[in-house]
Amino acid sequence: MIELLIVVAIIAILAAIAVPNFLEAQVRAKVSRARADMRTLATALEAYAVDHNKYPPNFPPYNVPPPEVSTPVAYISNAKMVDPFSDKERVSTLADPELARFYTYTFIVTIPEVAAHTLSGRNPPREGIDGPIPFFNLGAMNRYGPWRLVSNGPDRVYSFPSSPPPLGPFNPTAALLGADIPYDPTNGTVSNGNLLRTHKKGDEPVP
Repeated sequence: MIELLIVVAIIAILAAIAVPNFLEAQVRAKVSRARADMRTLATALEAYAVDHNKYPPNFPPYNVPPPEVSTPVAYISNAKMVDPFSDKERVSTLADPELARFYTYTFIVTIPEVAAHTLSGRNPPREGIDGPIPFFNLGAMNRYGPWRLVSNGPDRVYSFPSSPPPLGPFNPTAALLGADIPYDPTNGTVSNGNLLRTHKKGDEPVP
């Protein structure tokens, strides 16, 4: 009986060591996959821009990668690339949960360009409009370049609400800034922040 208890204790200790390492390895693998997916999407966007002298506009309502990168010319075989860190709880509450599972693509426009995109049904989100605060994302073009790709990151949250302070009537830009908080694994494998890739910075954190 004592020998059996010793064996069980050893197995429990090994499990306590192995399981967290296994879970962390899964997270690291998903981070690598998300970064690779966004590199692939970025290559498709650049190839599209070479042919059309412009980048494809947003694809509302969830601003997923635009269909133009896969049809009629297949710059990428399938634009519907699923973010491995999609927010499952949020997705389940949306009208079209399938669309909300993909990476976020934001085409950056200036204030004079907004009307044309809105009339075409391809309206950009507030964070994609380089215009005056508090209602738009001033300096977006300077920070990102003409486009930005986002994965929710291991916390599975697009905009972490407590840093900066929560969105409210006196702080309407909080969600915009919160979405730009880069994921940093040195704070723990599962920590707040998004995986970001921009035309201007590549995989580097957005300032």
